[in-house]
Amino acid sequence: GTYVGTYVIPPSANFSEIPIIGHLRMQDGSTATAQSTQRLSAAGTPPGIASFGPPQGATVNAQEPAIYATFVSQAVAVDPASIRIEVNGMDVTDDALRTANFVQYLPGTTYRGRVHVVVRVADFAGNATSKSWTFYVRHGV
Repeated sequence: GTYVGTYVIPPSANFSEIPIIGHLRMQDGSTATAQSTQRLSAAGTPPGIASFGPPQGATVNAQEPAIYATFVSQAVAVDPASIRIEVNGMDVTDDALRTANFVQYLPGTTYRGRVHVVVRVADFAGNATSKSWTFYVRHGV
């Protein structure tokens, strides 16, 4: 037969790739155990953006500055496929290097003045977070 159960994962839970195991006790007292072929990951805390650059409000001399953010997560890793980066409203994700630990964009275009960056990221449990900041490129460099 098919048996269905429910379990609510507490908000403070953080675990990755654990097996799902079910126990069944029959009327005669015998027991059966089954393990799912899939594993479960859950996190009550979204990943964080630990550092980023150029820093908020900084003025840089490079007209093609390296733009990056680093990530931290609890038990569930960041999904690199979830990472998105926008610079001045343009999605530059396809031109960025993305890993579970960081994203780095080395622009092939020249910037001047105000540069606004938005980074979005999620872990494999589906928890998402974002960070936006602005820095400036010095004119006449």
